[in-house]
Amino acid sequence: MIKILASYNERVSEVVLENAPGNAKYPSPMIQKEILHILSSNIRNVIREEISDAKFCIIVDEARDESKREQMALVLRFVDKDGFLREQFFDIVHVSDTMALTLKKSICAILSRHSLSIQNIRDDSTYSQRGDADAAYDTMTSFEFIFILHLMQEIMGITDNLCQALQSQSQDILNVLELVSTTKVLIQELREDGWDPLLEKIHLRYQLQHYERDIPQHPELRNMLTISKLCQGLVKKGKSIIYPLVDRLIRLVLTLPVSTATTERAFSAMKIVKTRLHNKMEDEFLADTLVVNIEKEIAEKFTTESIIEDFYSMKERRAQLQ
Repeated sequence: MIKILASYNERVSEVVLENAPGNAKYPSPMIQKEILHILSSNIRNVIREEISDAKFCIIVDEARDESKREQMALVLRFVDKDGFLREQFFDIVHVSDTMALTLKKSICAILSRHSLSIQNIRDDSTYSQRGDADAAYDTMTSFEFIFILHLMQEIMGITDNLCQALQSQSQDILNVLELVSTTKVLIQELREDGWDPLLEKIHLRYQLQHYERDIPQHPELRNMLTISKLCQGLVKKGKSIIYPLVDRLIRLVLTLPVSTATTERAFSAMKIVKTRLHNKMEDEFLADTLVVNIEKEIAEKFTTESIIEDFYSMKERRAQLQ
């Protein structure tokens, strides 16, 4: 492979094989795997930075490779800061079986390793339960219910300690009296100073009303035919800052997957990479190869110098390539 590259590129030919330092030709498979791992790790870091604290969805599928081992592919779906919907292949791992618990452990391990919060995952499983929620929907979305709910949340939070103490058989009267006194003070503070945060929550209700009157009149945004284009338009025109809740809702809707096409493409790539002649590929080597192959647009952004720098930072090397 190195000879082929050298025959097509003079710059490569000048520094490899016979022209390379005698003690540092670096043609070994181990070195190649290290360099490949550096590149795949950098790609994953870019994807991780693009997600940041945004909500994301995982698309998971499994298939058997050429060596009949079960492989689980993981794709991350999210909306980036510019409002563009992204589906990025992130990893593929071997799983001993396809039981839900096994897949869950593997998924959690991958997300934890790359500091991706499980709390930010969104799924579409609630859609199957929509019929059960229809009866309560009207009541729970009414203004009166929401207002009272927020109010009682504040009050119940203040009085909770007192209620627990009054229900305890071992509680003495002095402690209860002290709790009554502090509870009274906290309720008084809520009455005097606690309305502003509560009113802020109520004001959010009117954000949608402004949105409904503003966006349909906007010369560019009113003609957006898809949710994805609308999300990009809101960011471009600064409306995502004015209507943050609407922007958040649109991003959540976009994050929900509609197909597993991306994972299927990953398995198609796996069949090309892990063939009958290469059916002994290690799992990490396979994953790194697929990440670089599938996310080539990100890989092309890294310079040779940055890869060399990361290569040197891993451990001390014999030769200086910079």
